[in-house]
Amino acid sequence: MPLPKKRIMIRNIVTVTSFVLLAGAILFVSIGRISLGGYKAYSASVTPTTTPEPTPTPVSKIDYYLAYPGILPDQPLYKVKVIRDRIRLVMVKKSPQRVALLLLYADKRVGAGVALVEGSQMGLGITTMQKGVKYYEQAVTLARELINAGVDIGPIREALGKAPLKYIEKIEELLPKMTSENKSALEGIKVQLQGLPQI
Repeated sequence: MPLPKKRIMIRNIVTVTSFVLLAGAILFVSIGRISLGGYKAYSASVTPTTTPEPTPTPVSKIDYYLAYPGILPDQPLYKVKVIRDRIRLVMVKKSPQRVALLLLYADKRVGAGVALVEGSQMGLGITTMQKGVKYYEQAVTLARELINAGVDIGPIREALGKAPLKYIEKIEELLPKMTSENKSALEGIKVQLQGLPQI
């Protein structure tokens, strides 16, 4: 027996209201973190150097922590995350905190791209990595402006130096698994990263 129209309408209103409240709560918490200085130095992402134990075949790994990507672009709530990220950027003006935030977004996009490629979503993964590189370029541009203006950006500078090396490392791990078309797209991202100006 079909539900009456009024009952369907009430159910739809409750669903939409719940979604809006959830999105608002996520946004409120994110903005609160910014106002409390939740994006201070990016030092948490630059792991301290430790002496590795000798191994029979040493592998050169970049000592840089790539942030957990969280919700991936193939998931329904990803658009809410993108809106939240843009609002965060509007809230943080030209400062070392904005550089750290841009670098965080770059890390998350590259990490999400790697996860998508490993999950056989090649096209979406490559596009997501390209967006990460754009965020990284914005972070470098702003960092250079701040440095030229005499602003000390602290540990973010070291993180900006290590991040593209980590991205390239991740791309090189993926390349052997790729088809020729996707391999050339990934190699294009690698070349783009190698051509970026240094901090």
